[in-house]
Amino acid sequence: TAAHCVSASAGSMLVIFGKNFDDQNKVIRPVVQAFMSDKYLVRATQLIDNGDIGLVSFMGGLPAGYEAAEFLSDATLLKDAETISLAGYGLSDGVGKTGAGILRSVDTTILSAAYSPSEVLVDQSKGVGACHGDSGGPAWITVDGKRLVFGVTSRGVNDPDDHCNAAAVYTSIAAYADWVKTEGGAMSALVAGLTDQQKMAVAARANREIQDYQRRAAEAEAAEKAAQAKKAQNQQAPSNGVANAS
Repeated sequence: TAAHCVSASAGSMLVIFGKNFDDQNKVIRPVVQAFMSDKYLVRATQLIDNGDIGLVSFMGGLPAGYEAAEFLSDATLLKDAETISLAGYGLSDGVGKTGAGILRSVDTTILSAAYSPSEVLVDQSKGVGACHGDSGGPAWITVDGKRLVFGVTSRGVNDPDDHCNAAAVYTSIAAYADWVKTEGGAMSALVAGLTDQQKMAVAARANREIQDYQRRAAEAEAAEKAAQAKKAQNQQAPSNGVANAS
């Protein structure tokens, strides 16, 4: 994921498996640990090469029907103008700021495969791309029929109106391969070594977070319905204007 997505404590994070946040059948896993790259800790405010990559470990394993993604190990396979795919739960309308919470994927192209030593620049000028809420999501290419994840969504650039229609920066996973392997291995070992009591504590904390998430989602839905009802009422209200006599 992106480092800026794990700036909060692991205790407040959940991993959701599903195509829609509102899906009653979605699977939720509690996060045990969350790390951001060491580079991000000192370069977070830099405009390029800021180390925006993070890792999370979660309890419960992958749900049925899911499998781990395979990473691209050779970044030289990425070329300018090459077709790639992106996925995320972010906004579908960058102007109206609507559409978040549904998993979508799109195809676009690479603007610069070497935007920085650890980043790839992706085109968003043709009406598709990443937007708010997609951070940490994957970008992949297809090599010999196999989909390989090469990057994680970091940020938009060259977009003064914040409409998500210019370009987006993706952190290269290959540039952090050693860090991912070392930290990921340590995190997996920690999860595997949890005692039953520790697992119960994590599960209890996760249940509290799930309840809080559901409460906030219900409040947001109620507020949206109220706003829509008020808008409809205003549209139906008779005009109080006075016509001028001729």
